[in-house]
Formats: sequence, C-alpha cells, structure tokens
Amino acid sequence: SILQASPEVHIPPENWKLGHTISLFQKYRWILSWEELVHLVVGMHEHQGERWFSEPPTDLVNDLVATSEENQTLSEILDQLYRFHGDQQSVAFNRWGDKTPMNVRFMHSILDVFPEAKFIYMSRDVVDVVHSWIQTGYYDEVEDPALRWKRAAKNAEEFSSQYPDRLIRIRYEHLVRDPTQSVKHVCNFVGVSFDPSMLERRSEGKVASEIDKHDHYAAVNDPISDKNIGKGHKNMPEKIK
Repeated sequence: SILQASPEVHIPPENWKLGHTISLFQKYRWILSWEELVHLVVGMHEHQGERWFSEPPTDLVNDLVATSEENQTLSEILDQLYRFHGDQQSVAFNRWGDKTPMNVRFMHSILDVFPEAKFIYMSRDVVDVVHSWIQTGYYDEVEDPALRWKRAAKNAEEFSSQYPDRLIRIRYEHLVRDPTQSVKHVCNFVGVSFDPSMLERRSEGKVASEIDKHDHYAAVNDPISDKNIGKGHKNMPEKIK
C-alpha cells in the first residue's frame, strides 16, 4: 500500500497465477499458436478469486493478438496485462509491481521473464507470523504456517545468494518503527522517488479491492504502528513457541 501510494507505481490485486502462468507458457509455447497463448495467459488472470476485471478484457486480447512477431513474448503479454489493469483504474503510472507473497517460490522464473526485475522480501518474526496466520482462520495449528515461513525464508536466502543485486530484505519490525528510513531504502532500490506522503498510503483513484473483501486486511488503512510487534510471543502458549 506504501508503494501503491506513489504516482509512479501501480500494483494490482494479488496474482496467485503468475508462477503457474510462466510454467504453462513455457510448456505450450511450441504447441499453441500465439493467439491461443494470449488467451491462456489473459484467461488465467481474468478468472482469479480476486477478479482483476469487471468485464472481459477484449481490447487487451485483440491488441495482444495483433502483436508483431518479434514482440510475441510472455514478457510482452504480462507487461500489457498489468498496464491494462492500471489503465482500467484510470490511474497514471510508469512502473507496475506485484505483491503476491507466493512469488517467493517463483523468483527464478520471474527473473527469466523479466531480467531487470527486483524483489522486495519482507520478513517478520516467525512466532508473530504464525500467530497472525492462526488469527486469520487459515490455519488452526502452528506446524503448517511455521513451515511455510521457513520455506519462504530459505527461498529468499538462496535467491539472494545468487542474485544479491536483485533482492532487498526489509524487516517488518524496522519498517513499522522507522518507516521513513525503510521506505527510502526500498525506493532507492527499485528506483522510485520517495515522498513522505507515501507513508500515509493515500492512493486516490487506485484500486484496493482486497481490503473490502477480507477481514484480515481491515487494518491496512490504519496509521503505521509497531503495536503488533511481539503479539505472537505475548499471546501464544510457551509450549507451542
């Protein structure tokens, strides 16, 4: 929501299909026609749980189908897809991003498609993360969310060791205690101008559809605060931690 508040950036709802889309495109690129590949990629994004489009993106599909042969690449489809989503929201921007946590599993694949991509890895105390997951109702025990945290941390560490200039690690605790310093660090890394107003996270005219649909996003628009640091340590039984 902080980066989304920048006039330079547009970030659509979470894209749970991005990694799978890349795999399918690579699998079928020699079998399907360009038009069929366009329908495959756009269709996977159109029919997500958090629907990106209120109506079929016919204009986008037609423009992509007409793409010149030398530009018929997956990066072209995805770039135009993300930009079309921003245009549908009537917002001005020159950069787009993706905020899907699951992408920590697909960073190598994404980098293959977008060699200049940069990744922001937000890490948080594992006990607080597990407690937060349980509070959302997605889990009712600690093992699965703890393993999910561990896998994500391992993926980020391995990727960073191979591509140290492509990934930045931001600690949640540092961000909420000193947001100005942390966000300046992020902006410098991704090449976005920092403005203090970004910390207020006002993104007039930009979509934030998930906030209204999920209870666990209710605090997204609240002022940045460190009140949730250590919440898991305070509320979870010691024998579980």
